Amino acid sequence: MNMIQVHAVSVPPDWTTTNGIKPVLATRTRLRMNPKFKFDVWEIEELKMYRMLIKLELLDNYKYKFNEDLGGFYRHSLDEPTEEQKKPVFVEHHKGLMTGRFWKTDFVSFDNLFITTRDKFRCGSFLAELKRAYKATLVIIGESGEMVTEFHDPLHKFVIVSKIENKMEKEDPNQDAVVF
Repeated sequence: MNMIQVHAVSVPPDWTTTNGIKPVLATRTRLRMNPKFKFDVWEIEELKMYRMLIKLELLDNYKYKFNEDLGGFYRHSLDEPTEEQKKPVFVEHHKGLMTGRFWKTDFVSFDNLFITTRDKFRCGSFLAELKRAYKATLVIIGESGEMVTEFHDPLHKFVIVSKIENKMEKEDPNQDAVVF
């Protein structure tokens, strides 16, 4: 069998920031993750069954703060997470167990990934802490539960922010510039 190949197909401007950590809005009521995680999987055995999961875990032991002069979120204070916060969270793709042929047909897109800051949350939501940075990794699990492969795109790092902090981030004036 060939090695399974994975490529992130998220639109790069959706994940590109001035300091490499994208602010992601979260509230006490659950919100759909934006930007989304999207992957192209190939060289996967078509007749075997697989599950796709997104693994979300803390990036480091810091809390982050917006710096207006620098135009982005940066490490602010060391804050040792609890043992529970250190554990990665696995969220299964809503399609569940499917054949390799199915996963090769279209992109693996986690459109139904919800995020919340509320302690008591609905099933299917990822509980995140404000001002913490996280990273996301695609995990492919075989039919019998064994991990087949993991893929992490370095762009898939993000800090959880409230509505107020989200508005503070400055847009890059050259990002959408049209050159004639």
